[in-house]
Amino acid sequence: MTPADIAAVTGLLNKVEIADSRRPLNDHLWIDLRHGGRAGFAGLIAWDPDSVNPVAYCQVSRGNDSWALDLVIDPHHRDQTLELGMGLLQEAENIIANEGGGHVHWWVFNSNEIHDLLAAEINLKA
Repeated sequence: MTPADIAAVTGLLNKVEIADSRRPLNDHLWIDLRHGGRAGFAGLIAWDPDSVNPVAYCQVSRGNDSWALDLVIDPHHRDQTLELGMGLLQEAENIIANEGGGHVHWWVFNSNEIHDLLAAEINLKA
């Protein structure tokens, strides 16, 4: 990821933290993002076509023989979670498969039926 990408995603994460009263990424994922990536890291961004701001971010990071996955949606675009999430999570699934696959952890706070649909789409089980 470029420094501009990291800055844009950091802005999105700050907005989500204010809206949700919690940090949207765990420490491991946050460190990987701040360092701009490493082997086993991918940051996927969905951009608002009418502005320069990201509306969604998906990150995969490999560690300890498994993958951590997270999906962050701008609070003003959460009515598009299914559409935004589907594209980003399918791309993340392809990256993981191309890197040899493995066990994937996706921790979701306050999950709902949309998260269940997204998880099923990429073959994740509770």
